[in-house]
Amino acid sequence: MSVRVDLDDRSYDIIIEEGIFESFHESSIFEKYSNIVVITDENVYGLYEKTINSGHYKKVIVLPAGETTKQIQYLEEIWNQLVELKLDRASLIIVIGGGVIGDIGGFAAASYMRGIDFVQVPTTLLAQVDSSVGGKVGINHPGGKNILGAFHQPQAVFIDLNVLKTLPEREFKSGLGEVVKYGVIWDKDFFEFMEDNAEEILSMDAGVISTIIGRCCEIKADIVKQDEFECGIRAVLNYGHTAGHGLENVFHYEKILHGEGVIFGMVVEGIMAMHRGLFSKEDFEIQNRLIEKLNLGFKVPAFNMSEYLDAITLDKKNTNNSINFILPTKIGEVVKIDGVQFKEIENATVKALDLNLFQ
Repeated sequence: MSVRVDLDDRSYDIIIEEGIFESFHESSIFEKYSNIVVITDENVYGLYEKTINSGHYKKVIVLPAGETTKQIQYLEEIWNQLVELKLDRASLIIVIGGGVIGDIGGFAAASYMRGIDFVQVPTTLLAQVDSSVGGKVGINHPGGKNILGAFHQPQAVFIDLNVLKTLPEREFKSGLGEVVKYGVIWDKDFFEFMEDNAEEILSMDAGVISTIIGRCCEIKADIVKQDEFECGIRAVLNYGHTAGHGLENVFHYEKILHGEGVIFGMVVEGIMAMHRGLFSKEDFEIQNRLIEKLNLGFKVPAFNMSEYLDAITLDKKNTNNSINFILPTKIGEVVKIDGVQFKEIENATVKALDLNLFQ
């Protein structure tokens, strides 16, 4: 299966194919580059060292695994190695890993020599359905998630379903948080497909997983085509992310996975929408039932509410000193709301924490 991201001279294909991880380096797309460097992490390299090295790249840069790698010191480490290798603007970076490696590796490509080409090879469900597509790259700052970065589209995205078989269960479920989000914001039929195939999703049925990855990529490609630089409709992709990033930040990106933050954020923001009269109680319960059906609930450790709210104020989606949220109006549709007050966020968060989903 192939999905085209249509952006004029920045267009590219997302190739979704079982086993492509073993052979993607043979693609003709790589022929024009003078030097090719791989950026990956210790976990991925430990699993696929032989396969990665079969590409005979100029260098493989291996970083620590985990969200804490998305910081300036590791970006500087990448820059230093690229300089030492004397990479020129005809060089290419291949990023092999999850969302963290895709984000920092893509930002290295965007910033080195004012931008060189890169290719995404995502190895987690979350990266395959979301972060590898659309050109958002960056790193975290102590003040907030992803607030240092750029828009830099890849030359291609290669997605292999087989690599998900080595993914820890918690990481796989984290990715499902983003998958559920697509149904809530954009496609009721897709949401109902997930309801009908929850068991197959959890058992990682190849046909069903291929369908959900393909549909998520189609949705994101459609949105990015309309709004590459997030000036309008692309903001709908941030449903669940404002409260979710606040939760990730309050634990310093160490205890909460990104997809878990999104799951929590969807419930918090669903409560906000319901209390505003935007989202019916019935649809809110339908959203939560799918989260339950996919076993995506998790215990949220105790945290400082003030720190959580402070983190939300620093979220990069806010504008003109106004806290902005994407809130659902029904399954398949959302709306942007500006000027949300702290008390509303706090009340919704407290109510979410009381639900069995997060006990």
